[in-house]
Amino acid sequence: MSLGSPSGGGYLVPYQLDPAINLSGVGVVDPMRSVASIRTSAVNEYRLITATSVVASWDAEASEVSDDSPTLSQPAIVCQKGAAFLPVSIELYEDSDIAEQVAMLFADAKANLEGNAFTLGSGTGQPWGVITRVSGVGGSVIATGTNALSNADPPANQAALPPRWRPRARFMANLSIINGYRALIKATGMTESLVDDSGPVPKIYGWEVIENSAMDGTLTASAADYALLSGDFSQYVIVDRIGTTIELVPHLFSPTNLRPTGQRGFYLHWRTGGDVIVSDAFRLTNYSG
Repeated sequence: MSLGSPSGGGYLVPYQLDPAINLSGVGVVDPMRSVASIRTSAVNEYRLITATSVVASWDAEASEVSDDSPTLSQPAIVCQKGAAFLPVSIELYEDSDIAEQVAMLFADAKANLEGNAFTLGSGTGQPWGVITRVSGVGGSVIATGTNALSNADPPANQAALPPRWRPRARFMANLSIINGYRALIKATGMTESLVDDSGPVPKIYGWEVIENSAMDGTLTASAADYALLSGDFSQYVIVDRIGTTIELVPHLFSPTNLRPTGQRGFYLHWRTGGDVIVSDAFRLTNYSG
């Protein structure tokens, strides 16, 4: 008899099961909640006020001063509903600790959904993505004319960002792009990498560079590749409508005869919105061949 044969002895050997669920999905690396401005709201729509600069002037003695009033704008962020539903049999509900692990599963689902939306969201039934918004503003996009990374591109992006937004600026890119920059040297004749990994956070030309897995990580010659984003990310605002809720639906019913199916359901729902409120606070490098 042996362990390798179930009927020849394997059935006699007990096993230990760890009932904790270990997630195996690809997941996301979403830095937006850590760098954006977060607001909470008790209503579905959140409005802000932005203003152009007041332009001062040098005026001659006893001359009429100009009217330097700024132009005001009122961007509105509308919260959109996200949801997830997990049906389980009553037997599984009674015989396992699934109810204790649902919160972890739903937290991961929420993070995955938001991670893509805050970066690439269309704004229709979902938040606006920072790439979607910035790429739609011609003056905020820097075209390289090539689909190859160059050590000249990050400083060109830096120089294009207006001075107001530079003190709090960061770079953001997909890990594949960051590693591509790591393979580049700072200048001809040098051996030092373009990416400075000497500190706790990698930097390019003095600015922190953070990973965003939803950004483009593969450069092609057939389409625009928005691979490098810089800016003051406090000018992207995330609004959370108060009340992320997990509800237990005690009985599920068949749509055919409306009889119980012997299942219960966990229903997660929340509302959140996101948008760029000052597009000039960002610059986006487009690697277009």
